[in-house]
Amino acid sequence: MRARDEDGFSLVELLMGLAILGMVTAAIYGCFFSGVQGWQKGVERMDHQQNGRIAVDRIVRELRYASYVEPLSGGEELRFEFTGDDKIYYFKRVGPAADDLVLIHRHPDNTVTQTKIALKITALSFFVDEHNNVQINLASGTGPDRITIRSSFRPRNIP
Repeated sequence: MRARDEDGFSLVELLMGLAILGMVTAAIYGCFFSGVQGWQKGVERMDHQQNGRIAVDRIVRELRYASYVEPLSGGEELRFEFTGDDKIYYFKRVGPAADDLVLIHRHPDNTVTQTKIALKITALSFFVDEHNNVQINLASGTGPDRITIRSSFRPRNIP
């Protein structure tokens, strides 16, 4: 038996203190982990949005002075040409998962040059209406993080 005037903690008090400390630590860790996951999803979503925006900007810039534009493969590819240039150009998705957007230059001697424009492009479609307006629909990412960007413009050199 212990005398009443002794200082210190009993084993039960120590175990209760450790249990409370463990619960507080678990709650703090849960909040921290949830915040890190949210931050990672935000960065991923921003990456998809930036890839899509860069891709659409590049497509519009390349097509702005095209003299001929033709959607191919059900609108998933776009062929275009420029007056005075003997190359044929294409925008299409390639890669193992077909999620890399490339600009293809086909030279008169049938050599091909590819330039990667953007990564993680999960959907791409082109449509040219009766007024020669080019409509672009592009998606990056999957599920709830999917970003869809649409743009429409008229190339200046198409009558």
